[in-house]
Amino acid sequence: MKSQILLILSILAMNLGFAQGNKSETIKLKSTPKSVSRNEKLAPGKPITNFEFKDMNGNIYTLASLKGKVVVLNFWFSTCVPCIEEVPELNMLVEKYKDMNVVFLSPTFENEETAMKFIVKHKLMTNVSPNNKAYTDEMGFIYYPANIILDKDGYIFKTFSGSVPDFGKVFTNELDFLLKM
Repeated sequence: MKSQILLILSILAMNLGFAQGNKSETIKLKSTPKSVSRNEKLAPGKPITNFEFKDMNGNIYTLASLKGKVVVLNFWFSTCVPCIEEVPELNMLVEKYKDMNVVFLSPTFENEETAMKFIVKHKLMTNVSPNNKAYTDEMGFIYYPANIILDKDGYIFKTFSGSVPDFGKVFTNELDFLLKM
């Protein structure tokens, strides 16, 4: 029984997946455990599965059209508590990087009406793309929100799933790094 409890605690600690850096508030996350998705294609360094997302304003985003930009794909759904909790920091990032080479896309499997209610209620500032059930199913996420950061060539740089401690700081570090490349 004791060994089972230790195993569970070890797994939980691994799933947190973060280690704090030096005293300068730098936070470094380890790679996301493979258990967050049933899709082996989501490993860092792999190209993301091609996509075409249409946002609530009718703008269309494809992998090809985003080449040369750092992309944050933020997969969410309206009743996901961690999805709701990360909105303020996600909005802060959208504001911080609005004049830089970063695009924030938020695909969801939910319909337009549900997505619009969420946007209004939580003031989500990303480019929300509803009706993407086929793509989100293909990704095979187990935990939400699921965030994928793509480098300027469309390759997966980092994948995060579920709550991310210090979300804003972690993503700032990752985005700043990619923008310098």
